[in-house]
Amino acid sequence: FLKIAEKYSTSFTIFPVGKVMTKNPTLWQEVKAAGHEIGNHSHDHVYIRNLSKARIKWSFRAFEDYDYPEVFGEAFAEPGLARVPFAEGPINRLVQEALYELGDKQVHWLRDSYSWARDGFDSPGNREYALEKIGGLAQGEIGVMHFTALDLAILPILLESLAEKGLTNVPFSVLWEARKNK
Repeated sequence: FLKIAEKYSTSFTIFPVGKVMTKNPTLWQEVKAAGHEIGNHSHDHVYIRNLSKARIKWSFRAFEDYDYPEVFGEAFAEPGLARVPFAEGPINRLVQEALYELGDKQVHWLRDSYSWARDGFDSPGNREYALEKIGGLAQGEIGVMHFTALDLAILPILLESLAEKGLTNVPFSVLWEARKNK
């Protein structure tokens, strides 16, 4: 991922799970040092559909108060960016209230590569499938990918496709500022 981002002179907003991030802090420090924005994807990637607001807040607060500072030695940004596991954020009132109370901006996407639906396995058929799902990104749209072999294989193709359309990949904060200033 870092080599691809460097080759294409681009940076991303990455949403790691806190307990995964703390298992390999050096890697995540490299990601941030390379200019990528780090957002909150919860401490434990729990399926939040049936959780209380207090439990939802706990998972996101644990990322912000413990995981992020442990890995980076600094406080999580305020307001921070949060991406809810399993696409539950936009349709779950308790999640929206919890993130609002934490002061976080909820980030949701329009297109997903769905590489996880193919177990992230890289094959020609799976590449075609994933590119069909995410390949139609247009200006201002947000796509979500994962660190799977499949997504890493299609990332250069996607970045080249965006360039052919005259578009540039940017981290969420850049997109947010552009939208605010319109």
